[in-house]
Amino acid sequence: MRDKDTQLIWEAFWDEETYWQDGDVKVTIKDVLEIADEPIQVDPNDLKHLLIPTTRIQARVDAADLKHPIVVTMRNGEYKEILDGQHRLVKALARSKHLARPRISVRVLNLDEAPEEYQQLFK
Repeated sequence: MRDKDTQLIWEAFWDEETYWQDGDVKVTIKDVLEIADEPIQVDPNDLKHLLIPTTRIQARVDAADLKHPIVVTMRNGEYKEILDGQHRLVKALARSKHLARPRISVRVLNLDEAPEEYQQLFK
């Protein structure tokens, strides 16, 4: 992965490290980004089913920067989970209503090809 991409992603965080842990296995967002595919453009409506029901803080949605890709998992060719970018996806979906061909930048962690610990963490 290019250092510039890593920096852009890290700037999107609120100075907190994002990670997932199960027992002794800990995977950080930086670890995920090192093995995730390069960004692709996806219709945000194709990812809508991944949104986690939550009380959205409109200020966070408004502040979401769509130049930063969201990060999702994929298994068997299907998008499975948003690892980072929930607020960006909400913002992109709101904007997509006004666009003929809406797109959002996405980095995909393909669990079919990921190391075993990633596959276990992101069932």
